[in-house]
Amino acid sequence: MNKTTSILMNITLAGAALVATTSTLPTSVASAAQSEKGYITSASIVTAAATTSSSQSKKNNPYQAAGFEDPGAFDAFFGKLQLAVKKNNKQLVSSLVNYPLRVNSGKKVYYFKSPTRFIAKYDSIITPKVKKELLNSTQKDLFATWQGVSTKNGAVWMTSAVPTYKLGISTVNK
Repeated sequence: MNKTTSILMNITLAGAALVATTSTLPTSVASAAQSEKGYITSASIVTAAATTSSSQSKKNNPYQAAGFEDPGAFDAFFGKLQLAVKKNNKQLVSSLVNYPLRVNSGKKVYYFKSPTRFIAKYDSIITPKVKKELLNSTQKDLFATWQGVSTKNGAVWMTSAVPTYKLGISTVNK
């Protein structure tokens, strides 16, 4: 077998494998993999599958970028936090904080290392502005980055503390 015949045979086998692969793809991946000219390549299948999987994950778990695997647990935490702030339950809110809590106030940064200190300064941390943003936020308003999950304008940031992985407030921007 000469070199040209060998190359043609490999191309034919690759094409047959590609056809077999595309026939078993989910419709969303197959349509995303199709180029403007109607061709489907193995590279476009991989790209389309990754894109489709990523967009489906974001729909199912909008907090994935922040490392939260269970969106239901995060939603429950957020609801509990909102209710505690609404009722001005300082003890409960303090239990939903990851210490040390960072509080940014203008150009100054404060750290609160204990629940006792947090409770003593609660009204200067959970200001009317912070409270309003937190209470008016819905799960749709929240956004997730590698830094955590934040309310719409960044007043409250929530993370999972390492090494305990306890979900809690990590930063307040007042």
